Amino acid sequence: IWEMKARTNLWYVLENTVVDPSAAKTAYQEFFTVIGHLAVISAPVLYPYNLAVMWKEAYQNYVCESRLDQGNCYAEPENVSLGVFIAVTVFAVLSAFDVAVCYLQVPFTFPLPILRRIYYVIFGIFCWFTLALLFISGIWIFLGALQVPRKLGVYALTPVLIVGIICKYFAKLTRFNSRVRHKVQERLKPFTAQMAKKNFSPKVFKILLDKNVDQTLRAQGLSFSRIVINCIALLVIMDVLYAYIFIGFQAFTDDSSRDAAILNASIVISVAVCIFTVVQGDGDREWANDKTEFLADNVMEVMKKVVAAIEMQVKMANRLMRHALPPNYLEDEFEEESEEPSTVEIQVAKGPPGKSMGGENGKPADLAVAEIVND
Repeated sequence: IWEMKARTNLWYVLENTVVDPSAAKTAYQEFFTVIGHLAVISAPVLYPYNLAVMWKEAYQNYVCESRLDQGNCYAEPENVSLGVFIAVTVFAVLSAFDVAVCYLQVPFTFPLPILRRIYYVIFGIFCWFTLALLFISGIWIFLGALQVPRKLGVYALTPVLIVGIICKYFAKLTRFNSRVRHKVQERLKPFTAQMAKKNFSPKVFKILLDKNVDQTLRAQGLSFSRIVINCIALLVIMDVLYAYIFIGFQAFTDDSSRDAAILNASIVISVAVCIFTVVQGDGDREWANDKTEFLADNVMEVMKKVVAAIEMQVKMANRLMRHALPPNYLEDEFEEESEEPSTVEIQVAKGPPGKSMGGENGKPADLAVAEIVND
C-alpha cells in the first residue's frame, strides 16, 4: 500500500491525464513530461514572485526618494517582498525534492509521507494565493477601465476576448470528441451483439471497449486531457502575443490620446478576430463530417484489433475449460444466458468428479452454487 501511494503521487496523476504512464516513452516524450512538471511547479509562484518584485521596486522608489542616503535605503530589505521570496524558495526546494523522489522511485518510508503532505498543503496555498491575486488584479483593471478608459480600457477588453476564444475552442473540440465517440459506439454495436451471442457478458465487454476507446481517442488527440492541453497551449500563445502588443502600445502610443486608445482597441479586436477565425475554422459542415469519419475509421481500425483479441481470449478460455472438465459436461458452443446456472458453473462450484471441493471459506458446494445463481 505504501508503494502504491508513492507511485500515485501528483506527478503520476498529471502524467496519467496526458499519456499512459505504464507504456514505454521515448526520450522526446520524457523531455516534454519533465517540461510539463516544471511548468506545473512554476505556475503558482511566477505571478506572486513578479508582484513581489514590482512591490519592492515601487516601495523603495516611494520611501527612498526623499532620503539623503538613498544607497543605504535601497540596500535595506523590504519585509513583504522578502517574505514572498522566502516562501517561493521553500516551495521550490520542496518541489524539487518531491519530483526527485518520484523520478528516482525512492522507497516511500518515513519521513516521506509527512513531507509529501506538507508539500501538498503548501502547493494548495500557493495556488489559492495566485488565484486570489489574479482575481484582485482583474477587479482593479476593470475598475481602472471605468475611471480611465483611454488608458486601461484595452487592458480590460483583452481578458474578455481571450476567455471567449478559449471557451469557443474548448466547445468545438468537445463537440468534435462527442461526434467521433458516438460514431464509434454506433459501429461497435454489432460486435457487442456478436459477443453476447457467445455468452460473453455485455457489461464486461462494454467496459473493455470503453477503456480502449478512451485510449484510442487519446492517441488521436481527442481525449478530454488533450483538449485541456490544447486550450492551455492556445492560452499561452495568446498571452505571449498580447504581451508583445502591449509592450508596443507602451513604447509607441500616448495613453492620454483618444485616437490612440481607439487604435489600440481596434488592433486588439482585430487580432482576436483573426485568432477566432483560425480556431473556429471555415465552418464547412461537409469537411467536418469527412474529418469525423476519418478519425472514426482510425479508431475503428484499432478497436477491431481489440475485439479480435477479446474473441481470442474467450476461445482460449473455452478450450481451457474443455480440457479441465470431463467431456460429459461440455458442449460445442456456450449456451445462451439464463436465470438457471449452467452445467459448467455447477461443475466449477462442485469441482472435478471424484473430488470434494468446498466453496469459498470452506462453504459447501450447494451454497457456492446458490451464490452463483444469486450473483
